[in-house]
Amino acid sequence: MLLIFTELEDRFVMLDNFHSEISYGEQLKDAFDWMYKDASEDDGRIFSLSLHPWVIGQPHRIGILEDFFDYVCEHDSVWVAKPSEIVDIFKQ
Repeated sequence: MLLIFTELEDRFVMLDNFHSEISYGEQLKDAFDWMYKDASEDDGRIFSLSLHPWVIGQPHRIGILEDFFDYVCEHDSVWVAKPSEIVDIFKQ
């Protein structure tokens, strides 16, 4: 099952809805936690995230994304993959 969190797009959350960077990081972790738990009860999940370098890549925001990636990688059974790797597995 593929779940895409378009409401967690960096531009939408921080620029359109004026949430803080810290709030955005918490939202990412909350969404990941829900999907991680849900995946343990089923066949896994794909956490797809739309990011804009001109938004999240700013010096005062990039640390939030790095912290989120560190958080994700701390969990067992998480596969951090390139899109092409996902396509290759799907084709098999």
